[in-house]
Amino acid sequence: MTVPIIPGPFSFLATAGQGIEHFGEAVQEHKRFAQEQARKGIEHLENLVAFGIYPKEILTSKEAQHLYSLANIGMAPGSQPIEQPAGARARITSEELARVQPGTPQASAVAQIPTPTQAQATEGKAKADIATSANVEKQAQTAAAAGAPQAKGTLEAAEAQEGLAETALKNEVTEGARKVLGSNPFAAELASEAALGTLQYRIHKLLSDRQYLGVERQIMSDNARLMLAGLAHITTIYHDAKGAHDIQRRNDLINASIDPNDVKAQQDYDTHNPAPTYDQVYNDYVKKNFLMTPEQFAKKLTEGMTGSVREKVTIKGGKGEATPEPAAQAPAVDPAETKINGAIQFVASSRDMASTAMQLAEAWSHGFFSDVELAFIKGQLRQKLTAQQYEEFEERLGAQMLRLPPPKTAEKP
Repeated sequence: MTVPIIPGPFSFLATAGQGIEHFGEAVQEHKRFAQEQARKGIEHLENLVAFGIYPKEILTSKEAQHLYSLANIGMAPGSQPIEQPAGARARITSEELARVQPGTPQASAVAQIPTPTQAQATEGKAKADIATSANVEKQAQTAAAAGAPQAKGTLEAAEAQEGLAETALKNEVTEGARKVLGSNPFAAELASEAALGTLQYRIHKLLSDRQYLGVERQIMSDNARLMLAGLAHITTIYHDAKGAHDIQRRNDLINASIDPNDVKAQQDYDTHNPAPTYDQVYNDYVKKNFLMTPEQFAKKLTEGMTGSVREKVTIKGGKGEATPEPAAQAPAVDPAETKINGAIQFVASSRDMASTAMQLAEAWSHGFFSDVELAFIKGQLRQKLTAQQYEEFEERLGAQMLRLPPPKTAEKP
């Protein structure tokens, strides 16, 4: 269950300002584009004049003056245009070409036609380049043919090793989760789902069935989904921790001039630098985020899973036949996630911690937050607030909770 940041009031104003800014940029971009097109048109027109295709008088026409205006060149009506670099080059080139005599070396250079001596030298170089290229290609093919079996074997070995490592990691998660969940009747299933990364499907199923539960069972379902999301997060953290350890081990062995794939070297390294275990990650996460011991977490999860199971109901058909109840559709937004996020943001942005703590305690007393949810909220705030802020919040919340009656359950399971 993610904890997204809820945008504050008036946040849409920033978006609106950005929209106006983008509109202004679009207008300026359009002006720049029109100016560039006008300059290209002028350059083309002046080239035509320079080659004698159009008379010079066309540059003083109304249309030409409009192009000069768009291009921001500033030509006054009726005046002679300022000759552009491209037009000047075209005029000079035309004049110089008229002076070239046919059949001379100068004419050959202008036409880019090589002399017989130059052509023979070019042909010889081309033949030498072809021979060199063929020789290099042959050498490359020989080297590739020799190295292909070795490369294939190395790739297969790497893939096999990666598969074994992935299987070992899944087994570690499975065994670790079963161990920490203890006597939970769902331990085997949850451990397997945690290892395979499919806990989200169970969370989605519990959310779909929530509408068919009574108030107390809905609270249990909310607790179960929150804790299952935590269990899924523990698996992710464990994967990341193991991956970081493997990378560090490989780098350290390479720096020590030791083969990082040497199994004995890896074992010796792990003896002096133990890899993180699932138990360690699990215990740290539960204490940090739920403010519980591992045993308390396992017990609350068992209660939540047991109480949130939906009983199968059948509906009688028109001829007395029993048909299964239609599958439930999960709401688009998890109500538990919404209220938890709201509480965290409410407290984190508070300027009157006494009033805020009182309101949160009253919400707990009225059954709006369960003990598990409140513990999770406190765990997130302990990481979000300063030490002084959290100490004040916890002290005032605890005093208010002692003053108020505990929440009452609406029905028994």
